[in-house]
Formats: sequence, C-alpha cells, structure tokens
Amino acid sequence: MFIDFLGTCFDPLLNQAGKLRYMLGGRVRVPLTVRAMTGAGMQTGAQHSQSLYGITTSIPGLKTVIPATPHDAKGLLLAAIRDDDPVIFCEPKGVLFTMGEVPEGDYEVPLGQARLAREGRDVSLIGMGATVPMCEQAADELAKEGISAEVLDLRSLAPLDEAAILATLAKTGHVVVADEATPRCGIASDVAALCVERGFGSLKAPVARVTAPHAPVPFAKSLEDAYRPSAAKIVAAVRAQRRARR
Repeated sequence: MFIDFLGTCFDPLLNQAGKLRYMLGGRVRVPLTVRAMTGAGMQTGAQHSQSLYGITTSIPGLKTVIPATPHDAKGLLLAAIRDDDPVIFCEPKGVLFTMGEVPEGDYEVPLGQARLAREGRDVSLIGMGATVPMCEQAADELAKEGISAEVLDLRSLAPLDEAAILATLAKTGHVVVADEATPRCGIASDVAALCVERGFGSLKAPVARVTAPHAPVPFAKSLEDAYRPSAAKIVAAVRAQRRARR
C-alpha cells in the first residue's frame, strides 16, 4: 500500500476516477477509497518512503486526506468510504503506532475541515500527518521561551480548509508550515502561497517552510533522520522568522 507505487495505477486515478463525474455531467458516482502509506522514518528506502500526496492533491476530482491521530484515522476513513468521489487516504508511517482514544461506534470526520490542535497567540504551526506531533513538540519547546504557538492540523488536503489557515494567520501574523514532502510544488508551498495571496495584510514576517530537501529519501538511519522535518527544525524556523521580523 505504499504511495510510492502510485505510478503503476496512475492512469485510472488521473484520467478516469478523477474525471468521470465531470465528463458525464454529474450522472455517475465514483465512491472509491485508496489507502496508501506515506512518509519516511522506517528505513524502507527511497522507493518506499516518499510523501506523494501533493500529486493527488493537485488533480481536480480527487480528494486527499491525511490523519495525524487514531481518532481522525477512523473518522476520516469512514467519511472517505462513504463519499461519492474518489478519495486518497494517506497513512503516514510516522504516526502508524500512535496511541490515542478512538470512540466506539460510528462517527465521521468531515472531509475538508482542519483541526485546531492547540491554541496560541504568537505563531501558527501548520502541519499534516506525521508533522502534526512534530509541531506539538515544537510548541512545547517554544513555550519554554515564552512563545505561544498555535498548531493547526490540516487533515484534509483536497478539499483544503483555506478558511482555517487564514484564520490562524490573522490571529498570530506568523506562519510556519511543516511538510514531510519535498519543497517544490508541495503542500507547504501551496499553503504559503495562500497566506501571501489572501492573507498578506496579516503577515508580520515571511512564511517559513520546514520540509524534506529536494532529494530521494536516504536509507541509512542517520541520513534519514537528518532528511526528515523535526520539532527541532520547526523551532529553529520560528526563531529565524522572529529574527527576520526584527
């Protein structure tokens, strides 16, 4: 179920599943859910460790979600299965073994709705999947320095909760986006562009991105650890952003 193998089934997703409802005037449904593991951190090599959700997010007609908690994993999966459109359900390796409360019974997490994981007033840390706990750890470290960090979990990449992003920007004026994917044409870049285009008046400093480098994922553990985003890198980005503001 590695998302790295997206290329072997890309045409049915790109040219069929994502387009049939539009091409047939809404007369058909494509209730397809594709589960795919994403991200690095388990030493599975360059061909099994990528975060390619930016590709599926960019395709009109496809929906893409990525949970960060056990609660949202169940709720988003049920919502995806019941949705009338094709949904790519990403399972980040970095949170696969996370423990947390999961309600019994039936419930859904609405697609297209971000989650405010932590309230703050000085900087907005925006993450998705495995970078959400990194943002929360970074917020704990920043609190020791008197910096109050808000954490926003995107949860849904397509549709994207633009209102939630702009709301947290308006509140703090500072945004740092953490994304496991490479920086070019990724979700971090998309969020940064949104903040500039529609929230420029609220920005007190340039938007910062904490991403993987534009390179294949290394296999060696020490190199893989250096490759991935981390709480320490997020903290460093916040400090650099505050220096740039001054």
